[in-house]
Amino acid sequence: MPQSSPCTLQVPQVLMCLALLLPCCASTSPPRNPEQSDMKDSCGQEKQVLWDFRNARPTALESTEAETLSVMAYLFGRGMNQDEGTEKEPELRITSKVLGSFTRPNAKETLYYVGGCGSDMGIVPNFFCSHAEWWNAGAIAIFDGTKPVAKAYKALGHEVVGVTDVNCDGISEVLSSFGFCGWGTCEFTLDLGQISNGEYVAIKNFGSVNVDGCDGFPPPGMMASRGAVITYTPTRSGNMPEFTVEYYGRVCDATDWQSISKELFENPLMQLGEPPKQGDLDE
Repeated sequence: MPQSSPCTLQVPQVLMCLALLLPCCASTSPPRNPEQSDMKDSCGQEKQVLWDFRNARPTALESTEAETLSVMAYLFGRGMNQDEGTEKEPELRITSKVLGSFTRPNAKETLYYVGGCGSDMGIVPNFFCSHAEWWNAGAIAIFDGTKPVAKAYKALGHEVVGVTDVNCDGISEVLSSFGFCGWGTCEFTLDLGQISNGEYVAIKNFGSVNVDGCDGFPPPGMMASRGAVITYTPTRSGNMPEFTVEYYGRVCDATDWQSISKELFENPLMQLGEPPKQGDLDE
């Protein structure tokens, strides 16, 4: 199997990313053309990779101050805090910016995602909520150049991590990820969806796709690092394709990934002959 990417997330890096929304690692991708869509051109080809936990993510696009002001005004009817000479409170910010064709085929549009948490005041920065409530609210704005064309209010988790067109209809779908850490283990989930008639429509929830428990003092021999590779064959009928998920794992001091079963991915203690956790038995 291919070796692990040098950008595989470790627990301390993940905690910092979730707290500060900083890039976790440098991209190995070439510089991005600002006019280039993030959507993967997969139509007309054979089996495609939708997600591979070993791959580095593309360099995130930065939003200008003018973009931020326009997006916030469109989504919430207000700008950002412009007070000078005073200590500002934490503010909502654009957490993801991606390019694609989100409302019609072959459009050159920009999707902005603003993540936070829900309160009586609506969507607010995570600073104002308990840690358990982080990233439980969000808003999506789509612009054609400087013109707003669509918006939706939906939590997409921590960030948008990819844009694709799995059914070759010319309309982009988005991949979004949510991450959480506890007791030395960090886990990331993956969702696929798209914007339709002003609403976010969920297409597929893949559940957990990356787990790193090496800082949680796992038992010797347990595959505490695990990840998923998701593939599909594009359709031309407009219908969504079937997705295939393969699972991999390794012990903390290993360098090679081993193919494992879904059951072992979900409960690595099975490898050590220990019974499933009670929560697994109840499902």
